[in-house]
Amino acid sequence: GDLLGPEQAGFIDSVGLDLYLKLLNEAVDERKTGIPLLPPKESTVFGIDAYIPGNYADEGDKLALYQELEDAKDELAVQQFAKKVRDIYGKLPKEVSLLIEKKKLDILSDFEEFGELKEYPNRLDIPLKDCFSRISGIGTRLFDALVPYLETTKVSFVSKKLVLSVFKKKDWLGVAYKVMKATHKVYVTHAHTL
Repeated sequence: GDLLGPEQAGFIDSVGLDLYLKLLNEAVDERKTGIPLLPPKESTVFGIDAYIPGNYADEGDKLALYQELEDAKDELAVQQFAKKVRDIYGKLPKEVSLLIEKKKLDILSDFEEFGELKEYPNRLDIPLKDCFSRISGIGTRLFDALVPYLETTKVSFVSKKLVLSVFKKKDWLGVAYKVMKATHKVYVTHAHTL
């Protein structure tokens, strides 16, 4: 059938790429095994235009590219994906760059110190779990690491938890990635002081 035609593209836009690929994989598995699967959990989808445009890659290649990006499990795999796509198709359009940035955020958000990301119209909240907050002196170390991003990022203490808020200004997705990367580095460096 028509996997990435106009009807499916509209469906992808409405549910998000991550959920679409998950639903597609589950439907294929269910068809192979005949065993119905549990309904999928909702996934966080940022309100951004992150996709592979039809004028950038052939329709036949898009599903394979989406699946390859979905299968990337670490930052190196995402970087290799981006390089491969650039080598084959040329300069990355903004929509593909955003798709790659979102995947990098998804990978970081799976690290143990981060809670569930929450998107609001004007900001992205990145809650930090107790394992982060319990480290002695971590607030000062975190603040020092985030100084370059304080123009667009706020650190708060809400309900006894640290929350990083990245405001949606220019390149906010890239800033969110850098903030999470810096936070992860602080955590890994100081986690042994618990």
